[in-house]
Amino acid sequence: AAEALRAGQLVAFATETVYGVGVDATNADAVARLDALKERPGGPYSIHTGNPHALERYFNELTEEACRLIRRTWPGPVTVLLDAPDVFPDETIADDRALYDRLVTNGVLGLRCVAEPASADILEQAGVPIIATSANFRGDTSPTCAEEVLASLDGKIDLLIDSGPTRYRGDSTIVQFTDEGYTLVREGIVDARLIQELLARTVAFVCTGNSCRSPMAEGFAKKILSEHFDCSEEQLAENGYKIVSYGTSAFDGSPASDNAIAAAKEFGVDIQAHRSQNAAPELILDSDQIYCLATRHLETVEPIAALGGVECALLGEQDI
Repeated sequence: AAEALRAGQLVAFATETVYGVGVDATNADAVARLDALKERPGGPYSIHTGNPHALERYFNELTEEACRLIRRTWPGPVTVLLDAPDVFPDETIADDRALYDRLVTNGVLGLRCVAEPASADILEQAGVPIIATSANFRGDTSPTCAEEVLASLDGKIDLLIDSGPTRYRGDSTIVQFTDEGYTLVREGIVDARLIQELLARTVAFVCTGNSCRSPMAEGFAKKILSEHFDCSEEQLAENGYKIVSYGTSAFDGSPASDNAIAAAKEFGVDIQAHRSQNAAPELILDSDQIYCLATRHLETVEPIAALGGVECALLGEQDI
């Protein structure tokens, strides 16, 4: 399949959402064939890759929101639309203006990182930018199995990789980012509510057992923010924040201590529903900002946080 793509052929393959048909974007004739198949001269299409780091070929930096959604959903069923840079940072494609024009539509570049294993491997092995779209005629339902692809495109594409029925059997979600914020272009497998939660800035508080200090800090932060935004704690995600806590030596599922519950209650903060979480690497890397309650917590968390560029500091008076 990778060789067929490099040879300018139209190759259909599965993503975790629907089947797509892709071509080598560096091959003008192959792109013209895709245009004719989809009755869509000039696209738009999205670049499909099997590796999230392929993003670095096209962008030096992104908005904070775009980085957050990509970090939390790639590889996966979310396509992002981004304002294209004037020049791609990858020197091997930077000066190819014809390629730039085939990838960019009205100043926007679309990217998707595929989670389906075989297709991700094909896209990586192709070694060239692959643009793709759903493997169906314009206006038809997107196919979720190889048989549906053949029913409409048999004889019109060169190769079909049958990976069985797709995992989600529905379209990807499309989110467009600009300097002003984001727009949900298409609500797919990931719905609007979840996109909102995924885009919320996650602030975490860390102590040892996640049964006293950090749950209290979490509770106070939720109270302060909900008062600031004049909303309920459940509505904080709608205002761009998610507040959590965890402990470096915590067991999952334990309640807050009686003393912590009583102390928080004195300030109008209810942490009775709190359940402890261990400071696992995935929780640390899913955070955007981490405040540790003591130096030993910082020493434990910071090396992991640094791997994902997560801000990490001791909680001080200036942060309250």
